[in-house]
Amino acid sequence: RPRAPLLPPDECARAIRDVEAAVGGARGGGWTSARHFAVPTTDVPVRAVAPTLAWFNAALRDRVFPALAAQFGVRPSRLRVIDAFVVKYAAARGQKFLPLHCDQSEISLTIPLNAADEYAGGGTYFSDLGRALNRDAGGLISFSGRAHHGAHPISSGTRYIIVAFLYEYREADEA
Repeated sequence: RPRAPLLPPDECARAIRDVEAAVGGARGGGWTSARHFAVPTTDVPVRAVAPTLAWFNAALRDRVFPALAAQFGVRPSRLRVIDAFVVKYAAARGQKFLPLHCDQSEISLTIPLNAADEYAGGGTYFSDLGRALNRDAGGLISFSGRAHHGAHPISSGTRYIIVAFLYEYREADEA
């Protein structure tokens, strides 16, 4: 039985609309592939789109952090975001995949923002599993940043996801 999405799909669709509207009106800004040197993604930082940032912060606090705390055995109040960004994979013209890599985070996550029937392929490929995992809009895929993974190629349509890199904050005397 498929699990219900962690975030409501209509909220995810609104995030896509907000980001695309912000990108469309951005002079000299918009989708970029220059923010991540080692493994560049076509993305927009969540912090660059005020309504998306407000929504994502509330989603982290109310739904995502508690889910990650249960999975990784950490306290939700100690989770911190290093970076969060909306990634766009476009089969027709644009980035279609991401090569295998490891993240510089303790915990990484992807949240699909649009329905899996809006594109073919995609998902987060894990070399240890030998396959890609994908969820529908609002689902959560979370894993250790040390896991060897990449974005499985899409062959048609456009896929939007939020990617976030996190760590657990610890006091100096706890390290």
